[in-house]
Amino acid sequence: MEPKTDRWVALIDNVAKYYAGLNLEELKDWATGNAVIPLNQTRFSKDMETTINILIIYLLIDVIKTANLLLYLCFIDYASACDHIDREKLWDKLAKKDILSGLLK
Repeated sequence: MEPKTDRWVALIDNVAKYYAGLNLEELKDWATGNAVIPLNQTRFSKDMETTINILIIYLLIDVIKTANLLLYLCFIDYASACDHIDREKLWDKLAKKDILSGLLK
C-alpha cells in the first residue's frame, strides 16, 4: 500500500457533521417557535416548497412585462456567503438571543 494513495477518513469530521446537524435542528425548532422565519422564506419549512416562490417570480415578470415596467431581482447564494461569516460574532448573537441554551448542553 502506497502512503500517497491511502485515504484516511477522519472521525472528527463525522462527529462535527453530526453535531452541526443537531444544532441545525435545534435552530429550526427555535426559529419556528419564535416565528423568526417569514412566510416567504421556504428554505427551512418542511411543508413548503420553493415552487411557490418560482411561481411568484414568474407572475411578477408577466405583470411587469405587460405594464412595460422594469423589475430588478437579486439572488443571493447564502451557502457561499456562510464561508465568510465571523463565527465569533455569530456565537455572540446566538448567546444574546438565548438560543445557545438548547445547543450547548
